[in-house]
Amino acid sequence: MPEERGSLTLPLRTITVSFLLFAAVMAAGAFALDRHEGARAFSQLTLPLVTGLLGLSAANYALRALRWHLFSRHAGVRIPMGPAVLFFIAGFALTATPAKAGEALRLWLIRRRSGAGYLQTIPVLIADRLSDLVTILLIALTGVAAATGSTVVGMALAVTAVGALALLLFQPRIGHALVGATYRVVGTRPRLFVRARRGVRRMSLAGFGPVFLSTLPLALAGWMAESLAFAWLLASLGADVSVPLALFIFTFGMLAGALAMLPGGLGGTEAVMVALLVTSGVDLATAIAATAIIRISTLWFAVGLGLLAAPAALRSAGRGSLHGRGAVGA
Repeated sequence: MPEERGSLTLPLRTITVSFLLFAAVMAAGAFALDRHEGARAFSQLTLPLVTGLLGLSAANYALRALRWHLFSRHAGVRIPMGPAVLFFIAGFALTATPAKAGEALRLWLIRRRSGAGYLQTIPVLIADRLSDLVTILLIALTGVAAATGSTVVGMALAVTAVGALALLLFQPRIGHALVGATYRVVGTRPRLFVRARRGVRRMSLAGFGPVFLSTLPLALAGWMAESLAFAWLLASLGADVSVPLALFIFTFGMLAGALAMLPGGLGGTEAVMVALLVTSGVDLATAIAATAIIRISTLWFAVGLGLLAAPAALRSAGRGSLHGRGAVGA
C-alpha cells in the first residue's frame, strides 16, 4: 500500500516515458512496415470517431466507478458517491506502473477519507478485479462463439477456472477446508498453513454474492462499450473484421495483457491484438495502427483522466499534497 504519510508522490516521469516509448514503437511499426497503409490508417481518424472512442471509454469508466461505489458501500465504507468515483478514477493514474499501484492508491485514498482499514477494503478490490475478469471472459467467449459458430475448449476451461476461483472467494469455508486437508497430508510447517488460512479469510467475499451479481450488468455494459469501440474503429479503418471477432480480439488481448503481469498489460496486449488481427486478414500496418489507436483511447486515456483526478482526489481525502517526480509537474 502507499506509505502512510502526508504527501503522495506520483511517478510522472515513468508514466511519461512509458507513453512516449509506446507511441514511438507503435508509430514506427505502422509506418516502417508500410508507410502508405500506416498513413492511410491514421488519416481515417475523424473528430466524430475520436470523440466516440473516448466517449465509449468514458462510459466504461463511469459504469465501473459506480460498481466500485456499490462494492464499497456493501463493505461498510461510508463515502459519498462523488468522492468514491473520484478515488476510482484517480487510481487509473498508476495503471501503467508496476505492482498494481493504482489499486493500492484507491484503497489508500479511502483509508484517508473514511478511516476504513485495508482488511475492510481489500474485498472491494478483489470483487472489482473478479467482476472485470468474469465480464471480459464472457464477452470473449461470446465473441469467438459467434464468430466461429462454436466454443473454444481453452476458453471454456478458463471460465471453469474463474468459476472455481469465485466459489473459493465467496465460500471461504471451502478454502479453509482445502488448507486443512492439505496440512493433514503434508503434516509440516504449521505456520505456513496458518498464514494460508488468514489469507483465505482476508480475501473472502462472503456476503458479496448478491451485490456482485447485481452489478455484473454494469461491468458488462462498460466493457462492451470499449469492445464495440474497437469494432467501430476497425470498420472505420476499412478492416474486414466482423463485430463478434472484433469483440474477441479486444477482450482476449486484455486477458493476455493481464496474464503477462506487465503494467497495464503493456506489450502483451498489443502483441496479441496485432497477431490476431493479422491472422484475421488485416494488413500488418493497419493492425498496428488500430491497436495503437484503441490503446491510446482506452489505457492511456484512462491514465490521463487519472492524473487529472489525482490532485482533487487527494484534497477530497483530506490529507497532504501531491508531488511529481522529475521534470514533469503534476
